[in-house]
Formats: sequence, C-alpha cells, structure tokens
Amino acid sequence: MANDLMTGQTVDDGDQRTAARALRRLRRPIAGRIRLACVLSALGALAGLAPFVGLVELAGALLATPLDRDRVALVAVLIVLGLVLRGRS
Repeated sequence: MANDLMTGQTVDDGDQRTAARALRRLRRPIAGRIRLACVLSALGALAGLAPFVGLVELAGALLATPLDRDRVALVAVLIVLGLVLRGRS
C-alpha cells in the first residue's frame, strides 16, 4: 500500500503496476525521440564548451616558445568553426 501523491488516497500495489504499465504503453511510441533529444542536448552542451576549451588550447599554442603558426591558425579556425556550428549563442 502506498499513497497517491496527487490525491493523497491509499493505492494498492496492483493499481501502481497497472498505472506503470499504462505509462510505459503511452511512452513507447515516443521513447526513441526522447532518447534522441537527450543525445542531441548533450552534444549541444559539449558544443557550447568547445570554444572555451579551444581558447585554452590557443593560449597554450601562443605561449609556446617556438611559436607554431600552423597550430595557432588551426586552433583559431576550429574555434571559429565551433562558434559557427553552435549558432554563435
């Protein structure tokens, strides 16, 4: 026996299992879309961090004693590309 959070009434385990099955049945058609949305959200969060990681890498490349211009240019291009792909937000 448990309490229903919305009504405060006592509900037995059979009703809870029935409700859980009904929820799974409702969720089944959109479960793949929800997973895809979670993955895309995680990728978006990582894409938001990429320019900052690139700036740290750029600082390291600029502070290196023998300045590697090709590496500096590559990191700068990757930072700009990351910002463009992210939508400059």
